[in-house]
Amino acid sequence: MTQAYLIRTYTPTHTRGLLTMVDPAGNLLVQCVTLELPWKDNAPQVSCIPEGIYQVQTRKTDKFGLHYHVQNVPGREWILIHPANYVYQLLGCIIPGSRFVDLNKDGIPDITDSKATLNRLLAAVGKEFTLNIFTAPVAGGTLPTATVTP
Repeated sequence: MTQAYLIRTYTPTHTRGLLTMVDPAGNLLVQCVTLELPWKDNAPQVSCIPEGIYQVQTRKTDKFGLHYHVQNVPGREWILIHPANYVYQLLGCIIPGSRFVDLNKDGIPDITDSKATLNRLLAAVGKEFTLNIFTAPVAGGTLPTATVTP
């Protein structure tokens, strides 16, 4: 199954991300940036969702057309990956896009080309994938170590 890796960076006003999707052999399918609400202890409609591993499936509505639904998020319902431009348009969902730009000049990054980016994800990945969400390492932080044995 396709794997997606969402590496997050948190701020008090929003959460930036880099989403990388790879096929079962590990080949890059597509990459984009993401925008989410800030982390506020998973509070519904004001916080991004917790880090973890989630199954994601397509869903179609009149409002968003074909998009993705993140399944089984603890304490949350209807977490979607859908097109939008601004963090104030979110209630816990994830916006994909091509780059960050302050479109409305409020000092908070916005997303460009969201609909086109979502369509690229849908075309490259298809109906379902596994989403792995985690925090970006920070300068001075530690990374897990690996032991290589001959």
